Amino acid sequence: MSEFIFYHIEKCMGTSMRYSFYEYFINLFNRKEIHIPGVIKELENINLVNKENYDIIISKNGYEYLEKLKVICCHFRDDIYKFNPKMKVTCLRNPIDRFVSHYYFFTYNDLQISLKEAVEQNCHCLYKNVITMRLTNYSGDIYEAKQKLKEFDYILIQENIDDDIKELNKLMNEKFTVNYGLALNTKNVTKNVTKNVTKNVTKNKLNDGDLNDIIMREYCFLDIEIYNYALELRGLEHLMIKRRMIENE
Repeated sequence: MSEFIFYHIEKCMGTSMRYSFYEYFINLFNRKEIHIPGVIKELENINLVNKENYDIIISKNGYEYLEKLKVICCHFRDDIYKFNPKMKVTCLRNPIDRFVSHYYFFTYNDLQISLKEAVEQNCHCLYKNVITMRLTNYSGDIYEAKQKLKEFDYILIQENIDDDIKELNKLMNEKFTVNYGLALNTKNVTKNVTKNVTKNVTKNKLNDGDLNDIIMREYCFLDIEIYNYALELRGLEHLMIKRRMIENE
């Protein structure tokens, strides 16, 4: 039976948390009972998001591998991989910041154009509402996403991460009846210097306010609702994103 699952959503501090959880759980479980791709090098980057991943894992490790896992920290689809862990955790981030970071981390090196230019050109690589899509296994249903959030034992908020790590540490020690430390680990994470979204670029047609409005309205509208809902659940309303720019649409 699995004990712990961390749902990693892109550009929401997931890689740092993978390392942090590994350092915590290696004190509790055998290395072979922990599935954290990227941290455990022999796992390469095999996440649990599709049938192809399943086939690769089974061919390398045998059918019993998944049944014996205690800890899973990766991109994850619970409609394909059925686990019933004692504890489920995820981390969310301000969706606008997440969107900008996603573009410059995954796409900028290929296109070599600013985010403003990519938005102006309506590039197909600008993925919409990634938080909502991950939570709902790509259905994009806002009600389903909100229900999924209620199922988590803890929702980390990147903008409140220092306090959240301390609180989660206490909950995990209570859940697993131990007294281990959980610390944010960033030393092994590739540095991602997010480009300034307001940087002036030749031939930009959009001003900074227009760009922010379009990102909120066209690319993050569901994620903003989900993020604000998570903040309500956590009692962190002061971090909520004002919806003034999209309420009049």
